[in-house]
Amino acid sequence: MQFLKNQEFILEILDLTFEGMGFSKIDEFAIFVDNALPGEVVKVKIIKILKNYAIGKNIEILKPSNSRVFDVDRKHLITASAPLVHLDYKEQLKFKENLILNAFKKEFDDDFKFKEIIFSKEETKYRNKASVVVREKNGLLCLGLFRKNSHDFIEIDDFLIQDDYIDEALLKVRDILRRYSLKAYDEVNDSGDIRHIVIRKAKFSSDMQIVLVTRTKQIKFLKEIVLDIKKEINVSSIIQNINYFKNNVIMGDEDICLSGENYICDKLLGMKFLINSKSFYQINPLQTERLYETVFDLADFNKEDIVLDAYCGIGTIGILAANKVKKVVGIEVVSQAVSNAKTNAKINGVNNIVFEVGKVEEVIKRYRNFKFTKLIVDPARKGIDPDFFNSFSTIKPEKVVYVSCNYLTLIRDIKIFKTLGYMIDSVVPVDMFPQTLHVETCVLLSHKSADDFIS
Repeated sequence: MQFLKNQEFILEILDLTFEGMGFSKIDEFAIFVDNALPGEVVKVKIIKILKNYAIGKNIEILKPSNSRVFDVDRKHLITASAPLVHLDYKEQLKFKENLILNAFKKEFDDDFKFKEIIFSKEETKYRNKASVVVREKNGLLCLGLFRKNSHDFIEIDDFLIQDDYIDEALLKVRDILRRYSLKAYDEVNDSGDIRHIVIRKAKFSSDMQIVLVTRTKQIKFLKEIVLDIKKEINVSSIIQNINYFKNNVIMGDEDICLSGENYICDKLLGMKFLINSKSFYQINPLQTERLYETVFDLADFNKEDIVLDAYCGIGTIGILAANKVKKVVGIEVVSQAVSNAKTNAKINGVNNIVFEVGKVEEVIKRYRNFKFTKLIVDPARKGIDPDFFNSFSTIKPEKVVYVSCNYLTLIRDIKIFKTLGYMIDSVVPVDMFPQTLHVETCVLLSHKSADDFIS
């Protein structure tokens, strides 16, 4: 069948893709439709035609799904803010659970235990961090996000999944910047003052950090702006971050502390953690505690365990695990994160943990005489560095607990672990990110000859 742009069809939606698009087909030709749910009948306008599929715009819902949520702001659907907000939360959980289960069944024949997805107690307002775009609209400095797969700016005042205090602070900062006539960043001409605003709010304390990401170091009325922010917002840390480069990266390398300390303090499972502006820290605090408890349950730590915490960041997992084991070694390539980790261990009185700066595959060569019994690995979305596996024979743990926010790189890496003699024991999805397409997954891998490592 020949398709034409702007051609309209009435389609039944058959499935939901991992990108949140409704899937249908015409004469076996795939059609992907925005804002469409399985079981719905929709009128679709074809907006893009490629070799093997077409993209359609949902212009009318003729038969809605029983799982559809109607009272939603379309801005959340068309940005990366909350692309599943139109789907009932129970159905979101089923979608994510099936996504992980089907992916593992397709790739592996292990007789693994698959556990029910751990739901989030907070469906909205759970995020402890905001990174918002600053652009000009109708002559005014405005806040928002980019439309998915583009750099079209969408103004947003209510971000739905962020802590209410963060949303309130964002609007106050916006109004203060407008008061002093600061200019929003213009990426075409590489001009303007403010590129992004980043705010992090501690869940279990009143600490809040505001980061103004600027194009240049010199900003007009900066002292007055800081004074107004402190006067109008309960803030414990104000940072200027300078990003000189014309790129898509939010933050630059240079930080200037304008007020307070360069960090805030939060708690997880009763322990304190200092977090600076560039620290990785899970964004759903209540669910983070459940995630880490899941990691510890899978690891089944004992007092004789010597644990390697790879990609340890600011040390949260390793420090929380330390009182359950004999010793922990944490490795992280970001030196500032390791500095934070050492401080975090000290303020919590944890003495049986060592933190090392460097690439995991290089640092573990210095630990040839250590008998690591268990490995915790929680890498970024790109997964484990391939060089890590070249040095893996140095440690030979009996068990590996892999925490991943990207099931595709997780599966890729598990295939390599399997060539090294590991089998999948358990898979546990954890919904850290309600209303979004993302899902965290915890996997326990056990060596076929675990007894050889224990003896």
